[in-house]
Amino acid sequence: MTPWAIDGFLRGRLTIAALLTTLACYTHLGGFLTAPLGVALAALLTRRGRDLVRVGIPVTVLTAPYWIHFLRGLPWYVGRKGDSAWMIDPLVDLLWLVGLVWALRAPRERAFLVAWALAPLAWLVQDASRFVLQSSLAGAALGGVALARWMERWSRPRLRAVVTATLAVLATLFPLGPPALGAELLWLLARYRACSTGRRCAPTPRRCPTTSIAGASCTATRSTS
Repeated sequence: MTPWAIDGFLRGRLTIAALLTTLACYTHLGGFLTAPLGVALAALLTRRGRDLVRVGIPVTVLTAPYWIHFLRGLPWYVGRKGDSAWMIDPLVDLLWLVGLVWALRAPRERAFLVAWALAPLAWLVQDASRFVLQSSLAGAALGGVALARWMERWSRPRLRAVVTATLAVLATLFPLGPPALGAELLWLLARYRACSTGRRCAPTPRRCPTTSIAGASCTATRSTS
């Protein structure tokens, strides 16, 4: 929702931007933090303070039940924070930095990408690991656009195709870290493979105690051999 709200604001569709920002706030706590900040950054980059006010007022009114409840329970939200897993993707993070440097060279012309990339900064106040998680999608898009613009200058189409295919294979099979494709395949295999203690894997809530893949579920069955 955050990039759609930013895009609506930059296109001058303020009603749509206000509705999408409101929807993002109600959808998830992440949207409550990132969507308004993304729209505010877009307004700052394009110097459209009046439009920001026109979007901010209805969003504040429409989300009042949410933020009033949130502020009343703020001590609980702060006190109940648990540890979050750090999900770091080195390739995406590298592309995020490359794309951000490229976008900041012309921030007004590339306001959408800059605002979308920096919107997750709000998470640094509460949970830095969430910033890494929330910025990955924008980082991948930002890096992809920067690389595409860079390769458009090449005069050899075949070289562009080879580099594009290489990057796609690298991102899929070895993105400078554990590949998601490998983890997904192992998870699928673990769901249906026979366990060594005579248990058969099935999609149930219980976990097989002997499987080496976390999250595989099994149901006990007697061996027929």
